[in-house]
Amino acid sequence: MTDPAIRGAGPTHEPQERSRAWKTLILSSGKMAASGMAILTAMVLARVLSKVELAAYNQTLLVYQALMPLLLLGLPNALYFFLSGHPAHPRRMLFENLLPLLVMGLGFFLFLILGGNRLIAARFGNPLLVRTLLIFSPYALLMLPMESITPCLTARNQVGKLALFNVGSRLLLFGMAASAAWLFGLAEAAVTGVTLAAVLVGAGAFILMWRACPGPVGVVRLKPVLAMVRMGLPLGLGAMLLSLAFALDKVLVSVMCLPDQFAVYSLGAIEIPFIGIITFSAITVITPEMTVEVREGRTGAAFGLWKQTMLKCAVLLLPFMGLLLALAPQIATLMYSREYLGSAVPLRIYALLLPLRTTGFAMPFMTLNRPRTVVAGGALMLVCNALLSVTLVSHFGPNGAAWGTVISYWLLATFYVTRLSRVTTIPLSRLVAWREMGHILLGVLAVAGITVLLYLPLSDYPVAGLFACGALYMAMIGGFYHVAHIATWEDIRSVWRKT
Repeated sequence: MTDPAIRGAGPTHEPQERSRAWKTLILSSGKMAASGMAILTAMVLARVLSKVELAAYNQTLLVYQALMPLLLLGLPNALYFFLSGHPAHPRRMLFENLLPLLVMGLGFFLFLILGGNRLIAARFGNPLLVRTLLIFSPYALLMLPMESITPCLTARNQVGKLALFNVGSRLLLFGMAASAAWLFGLAEAAVTGVTLAAVLVGAGAFILMWRACPGPVGVVRLKPVLAMVRMGLPLGLGAMLLSLAFALDKVLVSVMCLPDQFAVYSLGAIEIPFIGIITFSAITVITPEMTVEVREGRTGAAFGLWKQTMLKCAVLLLPFMGLLLALAPQIATLMYSREYLGSAVPLRIYALLLPLRTTGFAMPFMTLNRPRTVVAGGALMLVCNALLSVTLVSHFGPNGAAWGTVISYWLLATFYVTRLSRVTTIPLSRLVAWREMGHILLGVLAVAGITVLLYLPLSDYPVAGLFACGALYMAMIGGFYHVAHIATWEDIRSVWRKT
């Protein structure tokens, strides 16, 4: 008999659940498209650029990725509130939101052209960054305001246009970067392609937001701008700290290691593109129900739903951890060529994050109205990651940074779960489905070990061996789930349709 945690319990409102899930999938399409296109770009650039040139390209984009959470000030999130309902002057509100983002983008631009490019190039030990960062300097000016398009079009109920924009913009960025690199074989060309694409993407985002918010702009007022900053900053602070913590390993490898070492590391220190969308979609779907349950005093029911959703996501996600642990060298070779075989090590280390990616730890605290705990957790991970990664990189090289990130996130998860147990008064033994999660994890690891043994006689045929062993691995996982009464294939398809 199938585990009731997988089948679910109690009556469901299928049309309502599908509607929320479909909308969530649309909203998260940008993240999925961004991750997928980033992987495709990396696969192309790894084959057409040298390691030093690839390092320069990745480090150039890393500068923006590391600073973006600080530059955004949480402002895009404020639009969810300010544009919801039927505001009197939506276009003016939009402009008041975009104005500080333009100012922050201008600051990034001036910093780079007035000497910041040379400072960063010196710290990263890569002289190619002097020119690539100069070319890249207008990027934030164009792309920071674009970050408001998701809350803007969502608040104005235009999620269909948002989905098309998300996919189209990422395809354009990928196409221009990859084609420029293929034609010229230089990081400068790839960065130029990305910057030119940003002009088109930024203009398209502005037009869509402008049309979604009709009416005159009028006189821009300082008070609403400050109100948006005050509202957005607390909302974005926890996310900002976590984003910085997850970017820290690559920054430290850039500073402490050689460019070619960073190139190998950066291709492996990634997450499977659709992992985030599964968890994000599932958590977003249950958030309104959890909020109602908590508000009406049924905390146990709320976190029973959270526990059940975590287990459902584990059924889908944990097999990918085993697959990466078993076949990471073959996957890295197929994606990036044998020259980047070393990327398999951080790829395997990052796979150890997947048990924690079965849920969102920040959302429960938001339903409990305890945002400070989320901020404290982000600060904890940032400090722990900095201390651990610096120490481990010094002793073990670039891969030490991956270990620092993974260990820090496990410490953060421990902090969050412990705090949740204390706040909700639900014992730790009941808050998480430890036994069921443990059974799945042990089974996945056992199947991964068998897969490694099966690959050995096929090692002379790397591509064929990868696909053959990958198919056998998934078949064995299905058999394990069936024999262990964890889930049937119909259960898994049902969960997938709802997430």
